[in-house]
Amino acid sequence: MQANRTLPADWKTDSVRSVVDPTRPITYGVVQPGLRLEDGIPIIRGQDYSRGVVDDLDLYLVHPNIASAYKRSAVKGGDILFSIVGYLGQTAIVPPHLTGANITQTTARIAVKPPNHDRFFLHQFRSEIFAFEVRRHQKGSAQPGLNLSDVERMLVVIPPPEDQSRIAAVLDTVDEAIAKTEALIAKLRRVRAGLLHDLLTRGLDEHGQPRDPIAHPDQFRDSPLGRIPKEWETKTLSALCKHIGSGVTPRGGQDVYTTEGVTFIRSQNVTFEGLLLSDIAFIPEEIHRGMLRSEVFAHDVLFNITGASIGRCCPMPDGLGRANVNQHVCVLRVPDATAEDSTYLASVLASPIGQRQLEALNTFGNRQGLNYQQLGSFVLPWPDRSERKMIADRILAADAQRHAEEREKAKLTLLKSGLMSDLLTGRVRVPEGLA
Repeated sequence: MQANRTLPADWKTDSVRSVVDPTRPITYGVVQPGLRLEDGIPIIRGQDYSRGVVDDLDLYLVHPNIASAYKRSAVKGGDILFSIVGYLGQTAIVPPHLTGANITQTTARIAVKPPNHDRFFLHQFRSEIFAFEVRRHQKGSAQPGLNLSDVERMLVVIPPPEDQSRIAAVLDTVDEAIAKTEALIAKLRRVRAGLLHDLLTRGLDEHGQPRDPIAHPDQFRDSPLGRIPKEWETKTLSALCKHIGSGVTPRGGQDVYTTEGVTFIRSQNVTFEGLLLSDIAFIPEEIHRGMLRSEVFAHDVLFNITGASIGRCCPMPDGLGRANVNQHVCVLRVPDATAEDSTYLASVLASPIGQRQLEALNTFGNRQGLNYQQLGSFVLPWPDRSERKMIADRILAADAQRHAEEREKAKLTLLKSGLMSDLLTGRVRVPEGLA
C-alpha cells in the first residue's frame, strides 16, 4: 500500500491478519474442483464469484465425507472470498443461505472480526488502492498467484468501526443502483431479442402493428426462411448488394499505422453493439488512395469474414469521415442505402436468420473464414423500403433506451470509483447520520 498517503488521525494502517477473527484464520479450501452430484455440500470456485457476487445457480458439490475433512474452511454468511489463483484478487461476500458451503484451494476465506465491518473490507478489497497490494505480493507470470501468508501481510486501512459502517453504507447504495441498472439493461436486451424476432418474421403492417400469423394466416407465405409476410421478398446478399468486398493489410502492417489520417477498421472494431472506436487505427492518405476499392461509406454494413469474430457485423455510422478496412472485414453496400437500410441489414445478419446460415456453411474449424461467394449466398427477408424503415426505427428506439441505461451505469461506475478514492482514504468523511 502506498506509504505516502495521509490518513485521518483516528485511522490506521495494518495487515489483513489484524482484522481477521482469530478463531477462524485465513484459509483455503478443498483440493479438488467438486462434481455435479445429486447431493452433497456446495463448493464455491473462483469462477462462481468472478463478477463480485456468488452465483449459486449451478454450484458444484462435494461428498459430505470430503467436506468433513475440510471443516476448517467451511464458510459463513458475511465471510469474504478472495481469489488467490486464476481470478486473482476477485472478491465476494458469502450470502447467509450459503453458510456451511466450502471453497476450493484457489480461494482464501477471510472472516472479519467484530467490531470491524465485513462490507467495508469487501469494498476495500475491490479498490484500486488494494489492487496495488495484490500486484505487490503476487508471484509468477504465466499464472500469477498468492499464498495465504501473502494475503495475511497485505496492508489495509482501518478506520474506526463507525466510519467503516458509514462508508460501507454509501458504497452499498451505489452498488445497489448499479445492480438495478444492470438488471434493467439485461431485461432490455431480452426484450430486444424478442422484438427482433417478431419484427424479422412478422414485420409491421400499414398501421405499424405486428402482423398476427395465427389470426391472419392469409397474410403469410412459405419461403426458404419459413413463414414470412406475403408482401416480403427473399433475396440473396449478392442480389441485394452492389458491392461485396474487403480490404488488405497495408504492407508493413502495424508499422504503417498512424495516430491520425484515414480511419482503418479491423475485425476487433466490428461488434454486434456497433463500431468500437476505442482501439481504432489510422493509415496515411497515400496508402488509402491505393485501397480505394475497399473504402467504406456511411450506411455500408461491415461483416467479419475470418477468425474468432467471424459473423460479427454492424452498420457503418455517419459522420466518421474517410475510412477503409483490412482483409478480415467485408463491406456490404446496397444501392441508395439509408441509415434504416443499414440498420435493417445488419440486424438480419446478426439475428439467427443470418447466423444460422453462417453456421450451416461449416466454415469453422481450422479455416474460420468466408469467401465472397459464400457470403453472397445468404438469403434474407426483404420488405419494401417503407416497412424496412418502420422496422429499423423500432430497433433503433429499443437500442436508444438500452444505450441510455448503459450511459447511466457508466456514470454510476465513475461515481463509485471517485467515492472509493475519497472515502477509503479518509479524504472525504461521511458525516454521522448521512449514510
